[in-house]
Amino acid sequence: MTIINKGRREKATNFCFLLGIINCCTLTAILAVLGSMLFSQKLLLFFLVTVFLVGALGIISPILYICVLISIFLPSIGYFIFQDKKFEIPITGVVLLSFLSVSLVSLFFSVDVEVSTLYVLLYLLCFVIFILSYNFQETLRPIIGRFVLITSFVLCGLSLILFIYPGIGYQYFDGYQLVFSRFGSHNHLGDYLSLAIIFCVSSYFSEARKKYLIYILVFLPFFIFSYSRSAYLSLIIGCLLFFAGNFSFSVKKIMIGGSVLSVLLVLFFSTTFEARNILLLKPFNEVLISNFGLKYKTTDGQRDNFFETAYLSFKERPLLGVGPGNFAYASNEYSIINRKSDSSHNLLLDILIENGIVGLVLFLIFLAMFFAGRDKGVYSLIAVVLLVNFMTDYTFRISAIMLLFFFLLGLSVRKKL
Repeated sequence: MTIINKGRREKATNFCFLLGIINCCTLTAILAVLGSMLFSQKLLLFFLVTVFLVGALGIISPILYICVLISIFLPSIGYFIFQDKKFEIPITGVVLLSFLSVSLVSLFFSVDVEVSTLYVLLYLLCFVIFILSYNFQETLRPIIGRFVLITSFVLCGLSLILFIYPGIGYQYFDGYQLVFSRFGSHNHLGDYLSLAIIFCVSSYFSEARKKYLIYILVFLPFFIFSYSRSAYLSLIIGCLLFFAGNFSFSVKKIMIGGSVLSVLLVLFFSTTFEARNILLLKPFNEVLISNFGLKYKTTDGQRDNFFETAYLSFKERPLLGVGPGNFAYASNEYSIINRKSDSSHNLLLDILIENGIVGLVLFLIFLAMFFAGRDKGVYSLIAVVLLVNFMTDYTFRISAIMLLFFFLLGLSVRKKL
């Protein structure tokens, strides 16, 4: 399901209000961030968890979230350059900056400049976070596992509270956060938990500590009953990549891996409407519908309509697109069915329609350079799993998730010796 997020179309007068807030908190925030980076990993972890959860829960509007973070992180780069610290922009960062420049040009030809301005600011913030995480890999890599686990436990706890007490004030939540959904059985918490589960699987096989199995058992109910087939698919591919990259195979690993993949495949196909016509899947489908809140889902989720819409829009504006963040315009103009969306549920297709063929080519070059020069650590695997999720869902429209993606990419790009 998809919802047009009305909050993204706030009036330009909000900038005046935001400016006063940003000017008041910028200096304090910068000092806090820099201090945490330089003096305390625990303080840094607390800061990153807080920043992520604010965005992941949709506590404040996207434009306020993005502008405040820009006011924090952008001056940080200037600070380190001014202090003559070793600070570099990798070639992948240069390509990402080129993509940002194309998005800025596309902004001037946008069908809705206000919406596009928000997304250009988001791309700017993605670039800044990519550069910062790249330059502070040694500081940030050791805490990424704790970051993923802490945020996952917090989100699961809040989701459980909302399940038990649904009327405590969170009814305003829409599809652009990670805890609760008001449009049916689909829940983006499952998409995020695929990252945590992959981390736990990797850590269990590398450290042989049973606590990671316990963590997986805690996350699994929330993951399964999110009914996010994009999450199931992401975890399937993540597991395949992990086991394919682990050359020390054993009977135990093959049995565990095979069991996980089998369960995920059954879940993936059992949550579709067509499963009731398949003899082996029908019992699972009926149980999920009768007892666990599964609602109507087709196998392709009407993605064919999104592709048709994208094709018609691309024919009309191929070079620079309709402007960053404006897939909703293409959907309103070209959708062949009565289902409007502000995303094609595919990151690359969205970039093609919104930033044109030039923007897509630059972004593909950026991704190709990432894959060619990435480390093989767990943070890199998590980034790939998140990218897979972006190919089948609109989770990249959640600002905190998009920023996390570029944060992970920055940690994963190998530095030259």
